[in-house]
Amino acid sequence: MADLLLDITTYLTSQGLAQGDGVDVFRDFAPDTPDDVVVLSEYGGAGTATGVEAVERFVQVKVRSLEPGIAKQKAWDIFNVLDVPLDRVINLTQERWSIITARQTPFKLQVDSQNRVSWAFNLWIVTYRD
Repeated sequence: MADLLLDITTYLTSQGLAQGDGVDVFRDFAPDTPDDVVVLSEYGGAGTATGVEAVERFVQVKVRSLEPGIAKQKAWDIFNVLDVPLDRVINLTQERWSIITARQTPFKLQVDSQNRVSWAFNLWIVTYRD
């Protein structure tokens, strides 16, 4: 079965921005370690239209690091490969097509109790159902 967050992880890995699922990219949770991680979380999307097989889905990308500059730069690097205004269609995998639009640019989200800084942005993704 396909999984949108895993497909995004695969794409980020192919772009040299991640090592892999469960290594430095995590889906729907942020582990205590390692300090430098990317967390992908899906949240409520939009309803489906009659006669259209695509669905609208929303994903938050969060980048965490002990080094504020690293978190910010990696968030922007990921943003720039996923939000491509001149060609919104991205094949995340051989099977998964997507139309991706950022809902905003990366922003500083938080500093946690261990002084790790997180930067985040949200994506609107049109793709097929999992």
